[in-house]
Amino acid sequence: MRHTVINVDDHGSRALADELTAAGHHVVRYGEAEDADVRFTDAVATATGGAQATLTYGDESGPIVLQVPGNHNLANACAAYAVGRLLGLTHDRAVEALGRFEGTLRRFQLITDTAGIRVYDDYAHHPTEIRAALTAARRATAAGNEATGLPGRLIACFQPHLYTRTLDFVEEFGEVMTLSDVAVINDICGAREDPIPGVTGELVVDSAIRHGAREVVYVKEKYDLPAALNDMARPGDLIITLGCGDVTIVGPLLATLLKERPDAAL
Repeated sequence: MRHTVINVDDHGSRALADELTAAGHHVVRYGEAEDADVRFTDAVATATGGAQATLTYGDESGPIVLQVPGNHNLANACAAYAVGRLLGLTHDRAVEALGRFEGTLRRFQLITDTAGIRVYDDYAHHPTEIRAALTAARRATAAGNEATGLPGRLIACFQPHLYTRTLDFVEEFGEVMTLSDVAVINDICGAREDPIPGVTGELVVDSAIRHGAREVVYVKEKYDLPAALNDMARPGDLIITLGCGDVTIVGPLLATLLKERPDAAL
């Protein structure tokens, strides 16, 4: 028998699951929804930057602890769990294996934890992806604050990618930046596109301000970002660089600056 594993927390994929079920296909539903076959509940962030929840499949239920953060990763874990069970793994074996997963390159990748400041890098460049990354980062910030007693902030460093995408999603980019305490916006990484007159990272800055972002800083040149972030960062803060362009160079350069701080041994 062929099996299809589908997330039913999304309206579009839920509709697909219903359509396939009506056509006689065997569908394994996963997610937070009450009717999910593989369901996670009671999700919380861990002090080490991961995620924990209760995973339920049929009559089997128990804790699942991931090294990667966020409800989106818990949902991904449910999908992997479902596939594992269909292939014959036991509940305990599947949960244990998921707990050993350390993440992938540029997906909430820890770059450094120096001077009490954590720096992550994430490939997110679409508003939906950025929301998932910042929601996970917010939970990780809160968990870190509780563990250390430091009132750390969430600092999001976003490099928009493509002039056309920035135009299409400028309002969504601005709105999602409100999830951070400080939004640091870089100029657009044009990649394969020619510049469009008047379309710069400042459009995202203006949008974030319109949507009520707490603090917004525009740093046009990407090579100025490490110093700017180092100047504003303080112990307890979590910094995450976001974008699918060359913003990925910022984290390692910032890590070098953080190691030179007087409080680097903390």
